[in-house]
Amino acid sequence: MRYLDAMLDSSVFWGVVFLVLLLFGYRMEGIVRAIAFALSWGAGSYASYRWWSANTAQNPRLIGSFLMLYTGFLLFAYFWTDPLRPISRAIRGLPVGRGKFVAAVSLLDVGGSPSHEPIPNPPGWVPPKRKIQLVFQDSPLLTDTVKDQITQDLSAIREYLLGLGIPVSDEFPPVGVGPGPGSSRAHLLGLLPSYRSSVTVTQGWFLNRRSITHQYVDYAIADALNRRTPQHPAASTLQDMMAAAALSQYYNWSFWDYKPAPEGGYWATQLWEIRSTFGKDFTDRLVAFTLRSILDNPEEGADANFDIYFHDKLRQGDSVINSQPERMGKMTEIIEKSGINVSAPKVCFEFSASAVKRQDGSYVVDAVATNKSDVAAMNGQFRMYFAPDVELLLEPRGSQKDSQTTLKSSRVIPFTLIPAHTSSHLKVGFGRASVSPTDVKSFVLHFDYQCETCIRDTYSHDLEFPLGLFEVNN
Repeated sequence: MRYLDAMLDSSVFWGVVFLVLLLFGYRMEGIVRAIAFALSWGAGSYASYRWWSANTAQNPRLIGSFLMLYTGFLLFAYFWTDPLRPISRAIRGLPVGRGKFVAAVSLLDVGGSPSHEPIPNPPGWVPPKRKIQLVFQDSPLLTDTVKDQITQDLSAIREYLLGLGIPVSDEFPPVGVGPGPGSSRAHLLGLLPSYRSSVTVTQGWFLNRRSITHQYVDYAIADALNRRTPQHPAASTLQDMMAAAALSQYYNWSFWDYKPAPEGGYWATQLWEIRSTFGKDFTDRLVAFTLRSILDNPEEGADANFDIYFHDKLRQGDSVINSQPERMGKMTEIIEKSGINVSAPKVCFEFSASAVKRQDGSYVVDAVATNKSDVAAMNGQFRMYFAPDVELLLEPRGSQKDSQTTLKSSRVIPFTLIPAHTSSHLKVGFGRASVSPTDVKSFVLHFDYQCETCIRDTYSHDLEFPLGLFEVNN
């Protein structure tokens, strides 16, 4: 006990305790760091008091002044070494502009079928006046008969679309035979000439006339949307893809006058139901003017919700060919009976975020999702991911791993209710993942909102943070 008392009475001992706690606190975060700071301040203050009482005239002003200086030094040291301390000004995320279409794999069964089912010509078949100059890869399975059939079918559906005033291409990727296994597919490289892409039919399969024309319509409409990008750079790539998928499927069904019973598609099925009610001629023209409105002026009636946007484009198309407003009301009724809500109030979200760089080289993003509408968002979820992938250090409360992707940073954040005109705040901390390239110039934060009780209410938004701005603001 005598040695313990002597050690506790030693200023050197308390000085060592102070240094240990100081170094320990340097490595800690949050409340542990605060406790270490308080203990190191107490140990240092006690050691100073012991020295003051034993070696000075015990002037209170002296000890008071020393403790003030010591406290200021300690606070400065802790602030300077704080790994969570921002070392850059907050920068706001910038909306990501329309990206260039590079490549996509679409339509798993684009030209072939495992069973040989003869497909007759569609009703009112008219041989094409001009044939498309197609490129066929060398294969014994692509006989002259098969080549002639493909050329005739694609040329016929092209003239069908041109007759509706749709500006479709006279090009198509080279057609070949793939080794399999599995179904056929198309690999489209939008930034390169069409001959650099490819359409393959799995070896051993038979030509499916309806599938190969479907692929041509999808290719032609997507190509038309892509070619108008320079004039409309703000148009939504996602909405273009959704529109192209629906319109191409509808036109392929309408061309063959055949829709397989089990086959369906988002909005394509609704267009087919409109066709069943109002006839082929009217619906074909309606869809054509809808597509031309999307091509010519995608900004008009722009809406983050694709259902609202596409319904408005249908309304514009109907106004060109129809002077009976009650017909549009009947079409809206058909659409809403299928489960797509285009007239009831929907949630309108706005996403914004700011980010700061921290002392330890990590980043913190404060994101706000504001419900700007008069309708509450209920039982929904946010889905977020970074590009490139990052190492998450701080996750939003209640977040869950996203099973729909292999991205390690992807998270699903469910919520029960976000009332009208209120905001939901999300805070995320992350560091660069070791697999990320060192020359990354920016990171992109993606938010994807889906509401279970808002009838397919969705919103998708991307914010980009240039890393160079963090260095400038240091």
